[in-house]
Amino acid sequence: MSDSQLEKVLIIDDNSDYRKLIKTFIKKLLPGVQSIEYDPVFEGVPDDSFDWSEIDVLLLDHNLSIIGTTGLDILHQHHKKASFPATIMLTGAGTEEVAIRALKLGIYEYQSKQSLTKDKLKQSIIHAWEDKKKERIKKLEITQHNRSFSKEVFYESLEQAFNQKENGRVLIVIRPDDLDILEEEIGIIGRDSLVNHIAKHSFEVFKLGDCNPNITRISDIEVAIQIDFPSNQETLEFNLLGLSKHLSKCTFTFSEDKYKFSVSIGVLTLGVFNEPAEQLIFIATAACKQASEIKGNSFYVWKSDDDLSRYVEEDEIIDDQASNNEIATKAIEEKENLEAELKAAEEAKNKAETAIQTEQEAKKMLQAELKIAEEEKEKAELHIDQQIQQQNEAILVVEAEERAKVQAEILAEQEAQQRIEAELKTEEEIKAKLQIESEMKLMTEEKKKLEAELKIVKKENEKLKAELKVVMEAAPNNQVAEINAIHTHTKTESNKPKENSGISSNNEEQESDADETQASDPFIHEAEIQIKKLIDEKRIIQTYQPVTAMFDDEHETKEIYMTGLQAIAESDNLNKYLSDTSIFSLSLQQAINEWILRQVFLRITENGTTKCQYLFLIRVTESWFSNFTLIDWLQKILSQTKKYNPGSSIILDIPLDIFNNHKKRAQELINSLHSSHQFRIALSNIKSMDNVLDNCELLSSNLVIINTKQLKKLATILAPHKREDTDAEKDEDEDEDKNLNMLRYLKLKNIKIITTGIENSTLLTDAITAGTDYTVGSFIGEIQDNLVESHTVESFELT
Repeated sequence: MSDSQLEKVLIIDDNSDYRKLIKTFIKKLLPGVQSIEYDPVFEGVPDDSFDWSEIDVLLLDHNLSIIGTTGLDILHQHHKKASFPATIMLTGAGTEEVAIRALKLGIYEYQSKQSLTKDKLKQSIIHAWEDKKKERIKKLEITQHNRSFSKEVFYESLEQAFNQKENGRVLIVIRPDDLDILEEEIGIIGRDSLVNHIAKHSFEVFKLGDCNPNITRISDIEVAIQIDFPSNQETLEFNLLGLSKHLSKCTFTFSEDKYKFSVSIGVLTLGVFNEPAEQLIFIATAACKQASEIKGNSFYVWKSDDDLSRYVEEDEIIDDQASNNEIATKAIEEKENLEAELKAAEEAKNKAETAIQTEQEAKKMLQAELKIAEEEKEKAELHIDQQIQQQNEAILVVEAEERAKVQAEILAEQEAQQRIEAELKTEEEIKAKLQIESEMKLMTEEKKKLEAELKIVKKENEKLKAELKVVMEAAPNNQVAEINAIHTHTKTESNKPKENSGISSNNEEQESDADETQASDPFIHEAEIQIKKLIDEKRIIQTYQPVTAMFDDEHETKEIYMTGLQAIAESDNLNKYLSDTSIFSLSLQQAINEWILRQVFLRITENGTTKCQYLFLIRVTESWFSNFTLIDWLQKILSQTKKYNPGSSIILDIPLDIFNNHKKRAQELINSLHSSHQFRIALSNIKSMDNVLDNCELLSSNLVIINTKQLKKLATILAPHKREDTDAEKDEDEDEDKNLNMLRYLKLKNIKIITTGIENSTLLTDAITAGTDYTVGSFIGEIQDNLVESHTVESFELT
C-alpha cells in the first residue's frame, strides 16, 4: 500500500466477465495502476491471514453467490485492520444499498452496477484512495488522543512503575479548593463541570509542553495526570508553577455565571516509590492535601521522608464521618417512610371505620325492607290461596255441568235409538237410521273435543299454581341476595386502603427478594463488592453503542447511543455481570444509575450550549421505582441543569416487566419526566405483542425495542381491527386491512422500531426488508468507550 501514489486495485467479484470488464476500464483510465482479479467462489473468502498491505483500493461486490456470505461480511471482518484498503462497494438493487449505507464501515462509495460508467469508476477510485490517506492521518491523531484519555492505559502505566528504577514519569493529582461551598451554588453537575474544566486546561498545558500526558478522573473531585519527567527537578517545579499561573487565568462559566476557583496540586515522582497503583495515588493525594494548606493555586512535591501516617488517620476519620452521615441520612429516610406509613395506616383506619358504619346503616335499612317484604309476602300468599280456592270451585262447577250434559246426551241418544229401531220398518226408516248414526258419531267426536279442552284447562290451572308459587318464593330470596351483595361490596371497599398502606412493605419484600437472590449466589455477591470498589476508585467507564437509523428521518437529526458500563479490571467476568445490572441489589442498582446519569448530564452540558448532538438511551432498573431516593436526586440534578434542557437528549428504556411491577408509581413518574422535562420513552422486554400500542399510548412512547425474532413475529401477525370507519370506507379498505401486519400497523401509528441483536449481514438485510427504523448490534456498530468525532480530535471527554 502506497501513500505517495495509487498503484494497485483489487477486484473481488464472482462474475469473471464483469471482473475483466472492470480491469479493462482501469487499464485505459488509469494506465499506471495494476488491477488484480479475485474470484471468491474459486479462491475462497479472504480470511484473517489475507495480506491487504499491497492493495490501495478494493472494488468489492455485494452479492458473491456464496451461501451465508456477502461483501458486507468481508468488510465487517477486515475493516478494522490498519492495512485494509479504501473500499468501493458494487451493489445490485433492493435493500443492498440501504444496508451498505447503514453500516458505515469504511466504505467510501457504493456504486450500482447498472449505472456505473467509466468516468464514475475513475473518480470513485481516485477519491477513495485520497480519502484513505487523509483517514490514516486522522486515525493516528485520534489514537494518540484516545490513549491520552484512556483510564486503562493510565492504570497500566502506574502498575509499570513497580519495575521502573529511574524517574521516567510523574504522577500529578489536582483538586479544586473549597469545593463544598462552591457545590452549594452550582450543584453536582456544576461541580463535575468544574473538575473537567480544570482537567482540560491542565491537559492543554502539558500537551503544549510535549510531556506525553495521560489524564483520568480518580474521584468526584480529583483528576490525575501522568507526564514524562523533565530533565531535572527544577524544570518540573518551573512547569508546575506555570500550570498554577495558567489555571488562575481560566475563569469557570456555568449556566452563564462566572466563578473563581483555586486548586491544590500534589506531585509524586514515579520510580522512586515502589508501590502498587492505589498506594501511589494515595501518596499523590496526600501531597495534594499538603498543598491545600497554602492559599491560592499551590503545589507540593512529595518527598521520600514525608510523614504519610497523619493522612491515613485523616482518611479514616473522613470515612467514619461519611459513614455516620450516611447512617444519619438513612435513619431520617426511614423515619420519613415510617411517618408516611403511619399516616397512610391512620387514613386506612378512618376509611375502614366509615365503611363499617355505612355497612351497619345499610344493614338496618335492608332489615326494615325485609320486614316489609315478609308482610307483603303474607298478603300475597293469602290472596293467592283465595284465588286458587275460587278457581277450584269454578272448575268443580264446570266439571259437574259437563258431566250432567254428557249424561243427558247419552240418555237422549239411547231413547232416540230405541224409538228409531221400533219405527224402522221401511227403507226410508233405514236411511233415517243411518243418518242418525252419522249424527251420533259427530256428537261422539264433539264429546272428545270437550274432554280434551277440559284437560287443557286443568293443565293451565296447574301451571298457574306453579307460577304463583315461584313468585311467592322468589321475592324474599332476592332481598337476601341483595343484602349479601351490598355486604360484600362494602367489605371490599373497606379493604382498599390496605393496598396503599402496603406500598412500603411491598417494596421491602422486593428489596428482600433481590437481596436473597444476591445472597444465594456467592459470585454475584463477590462481583457487587468489586464493582462498588471500582466505582469508588473511578475505575468504571461509560460505554456507547450506536443505534443506527436505517432510513433518512428529517425529524431526527441527533445520533442515538445506547449507554452502558465497562470495568477497568483484570477479569472480564465483571463486565459480564455489568451487562445486566438487574441481578444486583437495589442499592448497587441505584449507585450505577446515578453514575450513568451523571456522566450523561455532564456530556450534555460540557459544551456550555443548550444543543446536544446526541440522544442517550438509558436503561431503567427496579431501583427507579422501589423508593424515592434516586428520583429525588434526579429532580435535584434536573433543576440545576434546567437551562440545558437535558431531558430532550435522553431516551428512557422502560422494561415492561419492571413497569408492571410498579404500574401506578411508574406511570406517574414517567409521564412527569416526559411532560415536564421532555424525556423520550422507549418500551422493551415486551413478552406479548398484543397490547404494545396500548402501553405506548399509556406512557406517551413512540419507540419500541425488540429483538430479531420479535421483528419477524410483528411482520407476520395480523394487526387488530380497531378502526371506526363508515360502511363505505370499510368496504373500500377491507382487502387492505386483511393484509395489514402488526409492524405496518405500528408504523401507521407513528411507533418506531429499534431492533437489537444484529450480528451478521443476513440479520441486517432481514431487518431492513421487514421495515425496522433502527438497528443495534456488533455487526452494525460496536461498543465504544468515547464519542470523539473523527473531525475534531480536540474534543474533551473525561470519565
